Amino acid sequence: MLAATALALALAVSASSPACAEGSDGGAGAGPAIAAVWRSAGCGASGPAADAKPDPDTDAIQRGRLVAWPKQHLQFQVPVVPGVKRLVLHLVADDRARGVLDQYLLLGDGDQGAPAAAVVVTDLPRGVDSRDKAFDSVMGLERQLAANSGAYPTFAPVDGPYGESIEMIVPGRTSTACFPTVHFATAARTPGGVPFGISRFAFVGGRLVEFAMALTMPAQMTLEDQHAHARAVMDDFWGGLSSY
Repeated sequence: MLAATALALALAVSASSPACAEGSDGGAGAGPAIAAVWRSAGCGASGPAADAKPDPDTDAIQRGRLVAWPKQHLQFQVPVVPGVKRLVLHLVADDRARGVLDQYLLLGDGDQGAPAAAVVVTDLPRGVDSRDKAFDSVMGLERQLAANSGAYPTFAPVDGPYGESIEMIVPGRTSTACFPTVHFATAARTPGGVPFGISRFAFVGGRLVEFAMALTMPAQMTLEDQHAHARAVMDDFWGGLSSY
């Protein structure tokens, strides 16, 4: 993870969001049931599982496939995650390891291992109070996280259910503990195929929300087709956020 003040500094360097739209269910109700829901005190170098305990709201989350952040007045309808056979959620609340306040939802295949997808809700530091400031800051931060990894993230604006957002494409990115807020890791191949990372950043109610996925593409798929497939999968994934 970055040092405690690194993110706050990176976000504060570049000092009216529309209301959050009601999201689609992102495929909720299909695919594997939620096998377990764990809650951890923080997202450290070894990931959130080290001190994980069953979440007290496990039954309700399993029934409704809905994760809520009451202080932020946000909730997320858990969708299907491609390639995940035993869907396990790890929740980390009020994590300050990056120097800001983060809420993590990590979606993985089984109780151990790096997440396949994530939603991270971040309360921004004072002065980062607009969409443009938030996006400028986070793009600079992501370039820092990619440094020395061999990854070359590209950014582009994208329209979506939360207004104008930013999409980040990272061919070769693999998941790691506390993905996606850690330094990037990359690989040319994994046992299942070719790794491919995609994130979208939205400005929702004055907060930054990152939707991230670490996908595996068939080895024979062209880079152009990888881009198209990743975007289609992300379209289904990120639509589940809503305000309440």
